[in-house]
Amino acid sequence: MTMKINSASKILLSLFQYFNARDIEYCVLGNAAQLPDVIDGDVDIVISTTTFASIALILSEFSNQVKCDIVQELKHEVTASYYVLSMFDSNNQAVYLHPDICSDYYRNSRLLIKAKDILQSRFIAKSKEGGEKKFYIASPEVEFIYYLIKKSEKGSIDQEQYNHIKSQYLQMPTACEEISLRYFSRDEVDSILSALESCKVDRLFSLLPELKHSLIDEQKSSWVDVYNDLARKIKRIVQPTGLIVAFLGPDGAGKTAIGMRMESDLAPAFRGVSRFHLKPGVLRRHPGVGGVNVENPHSKPSRGAVASILKLMYFLGDYILGFSLRVFPLKIRSHLVIFDRYFHDLLIDPVRYRYGAPKWIAQFFGLLIPKPDIFIVLDAPADVIQARKQEVPMEETERQRKAYLDFATGREDCIVLDTSVGIDETAYFGNKKVLEFMENRLAERMKIR
Repeated sequence: MTMKINSASKILLSLFQYFNARDIEYCVLGNAAQLPDVIDGDVDIVISTTTFASIALILSEFSNQVKCDIVQELKHEVTASYYVLSMFDSNNQAVYLHPDICSDYYRNSRLLIKAKDILQSRFIAKSKEGGEKKFYIASPEVEFIYYLIKKSEKGSIDQEQYNHIKSQYLQMPTACEEISLRYFSRDEVDSILSALESCKVDRLFSLLPELKHSLIDEQKSSWVDVYNDLARKIKRIVQPTGLIVAFLGPDGAGKTAIGMRMESDLAPAFRGVSRFHLKPGVLRRHPGVGGVNVENPHSKPSRGAVASILKLMYFLGDYILGFSLRVFPLKIRSHLVIFDRYFHDLLIDPVRYRYGAPKWIAQFFGLLIPKPDIFIVLDAPADVIQARKQEVPMEETERQRKAYLDFATGREDCIVLDTSVGIDETAYFGNKKVLEFMENRLAERMKIR
């Protein structure tokens, strides 16, 4: 392809062209009226069952061709995978496309619509002016029943979604009624049509629980479907798609500013974002344990050895319980989990945490602390850091800089960023490194390299 790919719309258009050139059967589901110029969220695409078996390889070849990266694959049903494709535009801003690709439409191990039934009546989408848009969409009756079932399963519908369902019905009312009778009773279909004719979204919304119950009663799960779905869920636990990132560095290195900027830039690659400071925070602070004076972190004397070891035990318990109860579940649910500081700060700056026991004991506890996927160490010349914050003397800033850089040396799980170049450039290099990590992790899981 000769076109410059630097936006989500162009990536999507290129994907459609790629499918068309290779005679891959597909169609877009959902409201595609503004595609590919305006993309509002995920793009639902149906492909044949045979094509779905090799979709990872197909997307890998496509991404290599258009110079974008596949950084996420969330298999939310046995026959449905949500992908995140990323690249950087001319302004070094991360650009994302979220194709949600499936074959047969399953929901909770129940086959609801076969891919072949969706694809057999597909046709070329057209603009309001009547020109062809070069990608395929489902026929009105198929789009009608697909969207109605999807909203019934989720138990929610808004005005825009209601309008989309009604617009499909108005195009082919008889066909929509006939296909609805394959899934719902005569009385239920009459209620659906009445809700559409009344032009009131709340009437259709009130029917959703009953429609969902009917789908559960009529569309039963097979033992094979249940087993396959269980295997999928186990794989999601074994290979979680979230990411845990910890920011380290001296005070004034830019942890807060860079962390928040990268959080915003990377958020579209995940299902959610969660932030912690230093530790998960599931254990209450011991009444005798004081906090750090952020304006003068070295102002208080160190604790004795026994109190320091107790503090280490408190940290260890909080990390282990916190990862089990909060952090790892978020990672399974495809969250970006950010820590502003981490346990390893104590090893580098023990005075800040009033640690007074031998260093080797803290290092031993550090071996037991669950690790993030990536440490991001923020660095800058000491004079730059001192110009931002003067919480510790210049010589202490120099010492901490060296200690953090020594910590990062030789570690594959560490990214060092020079924040003296400014927020934009620092965030760009940080985002690039994180997305490269995700791309490599997914490539290994997908076995495409």
